[in-house]
Amino acid sequence: MSLEAELDASLPGPLGVGERRRAGRFKQWMSRYRRWLVVLSPTILAVVYFGLLASDRYESEAHFTVRTASKPIVSTGFASILQMAGLNRSSDDVFSVQSYIESRDMVRQLEGKVPLREIYGKASWLDPLARYPSLVYGSSMEDLHKYLGWMVSTVYRSSTGLTTLNVQAFDPADAKLIAQRVLELSENHVNNINKRIHDDAVRVAADEVRRQEERLISAQLEITKFRNSELMLDAASSSIIVMELIAGLSGELARVQAQAREMSLGAVNSPALAGLRVRASALDDQILQERQKIASGSGGLAQKLAVFERLALEKEFAKKALEVAVKGLEQAQIETRRQQLYLVRVVEPVDADTSTQPERLRMIATIFALNLIGALVGWLLWAGVHEHGESA
Repeated sequence: MSLEAELDASLPGPLGVGERRRAGRFKQWMSRYRRWLVVLSPTILAVVYFGLLASDRYESEAHFTVRTASKPIVSTGFASILQMAGLNRSSDDVFSVQSYIESRDMVRQLEGKVPLREIYGKASWLDPLARYPSLVYGSSMEDLHKYLGWMVSTVYRSSTGLTTLNVQAFDPADAKLIAQRVLELSENHVNNINKRIHDDAVRVAADEVRRQEERLISAQLEITKFRNSELMLDAASSSIIVMELIAGLSGELARVQAQAREMSLGAVNSPALAGLRVRASALDDQILQERQKIASGSGGLAQKLAVFERLALEKEFAKKALEVAVKGLEQAQIETRRQQLYLVRVVEPVDADTSTQPERLRMIATIFALNLIGALVGWLLWAGVHEHGESA
């Protein structure tokens, strides 16, 4: 059935002359322009939606950068000011923060701090696209993540090293609140990165310090155990005492033997000569006993001295190793501080005075231009097919 027939069938019973005339003019207009109405239907829908249904959205904007104390870079402008304060740009970590802001993990944590579903459900019920949930986005966490990817965006500018955070909401206070919470979560993310850097860099060095401390303590315990079992504080000092005693006895023996020889030359029958010989024999026996204390088997002083020196040497090695490990730990801590990351807020989020989204005229004009291009392409295709059919 044609459009004119449908209009005739829809008209009520008998009509007046004026009504018939207006109905006829309407049928003529529909017959003349219905093709254009079909072709321009996307533009008409855009005008209806952006002109009547679309809810106003307010934007809150913030600027931040991620800095580190290491990796100096020659910069100008604002970056050079931060470098003068000892902070340098860290592009890789900026991208990690940007990736975190766009992640599901951030959405999950943000939902625990801000009633996102309530905030984005404030749009007009007539707006079927912008409000949440909508015709496009459902109520699941995955849909909420995709929806926030539209409402929350970040742009990094390598020329300045700044990242722009843009948050849209249907109320200016809500947009500011969400932007502030996103910045707070980003700062927590940077702090977690710092903690991982500290744990990775310092853990090995700290473990080595603890191992060397245990080694030194074990060496000291072995020395204490040796002293208790051998009943001597210092085997080296005891050896010196024995050697000094042997030297003293040897000197005394030499003196007695000299007196005995002298007396045997001048007074062979002197009763004192026998006494000197007995004393010399006793001194010789005493020297032999003292020497046996030093060199007699495994229980000799020489063997004890060797064990004690080995234990003392082990203690000295453990002490030196501990000093090296402590210096390594200090160096690791210094390097960790140099790699410390800082999220610097350059511009804080504020309440927007007026709505900036959607850009109604721009969106209508864009859809109209695309509509014309699509219509032109369709007409060219139809003309080509029609010409091909006629030639065949």
